[in-house]
Amino acid sequence: MISSGAVVLSGCLASSSGQSDGETSGDLPPDAKREIRNVAISGVPEDAPVSFDVTVADPWITPSSTATLSVTTVNETEAEQSVRPAFITGQSSDFGPEGVVCYNHVAADFDVGEYAPPCYSGGSNESYVRVSDGSDEEDYVVFASYGYGTDTIPPGDSRAGSVIVADDPTVDGCFPPDSYRVVDRINYDMELSFDIVSV
Repeated sequence: MISSGAVVLSGCLASSSGQSDGETSGDLPPDAKREIRNVAISGVPEDAPVSFDVTVADPWITPSSTATLSVTTVNETEAEQSVRPAFITGQSSDFGPEGVVCYNHVAADFDVGEYAPPCYSGGSNESYVRVSDGSDEEDYVVFASYGYGTDTIPPGDSRAGSVIVADDPTVDGCFPPDSYRVVDRINYDMELSFDIVSV
């Protein structure tokens, strides 16, 4: 089943961390095109039962791979908490500048380890995201639609997950440098924000 239109994300988050402003990170791949910086999570109540922390696991976007963000969910209470994965899927254009699509690894209906940005590699978008059939005035990204379970996290424990950043095939350019945000509105109004810069 395929869903379309505005994308709603799942999850919850609280604390944030990330890469600082400044120079390009170390270990620059020879074919690097873009870098992700300044990742943060905001918009979660201070009294939320869980906190989330986000870091850049792999900052580089190249013709053969893309950047990965690590999101850790921590149970801050003395009771078990059931939490849906954060940032299941979403287009940046739904809440701000257009140009990227985010996927939690558990939501992607493709092998995220083999994702190569089609806009750089010359491949097909069909392998990771579909665009409307053109019957509408504007193209839009459509995602596979299926339910997602919850993680049961014991008191004081945590769960780690990963989110990749893909190019939005409905937007001109390839990962246009900009400040992006993806919003998860299921449990809280929370926002994943990051910058994409040219290297």
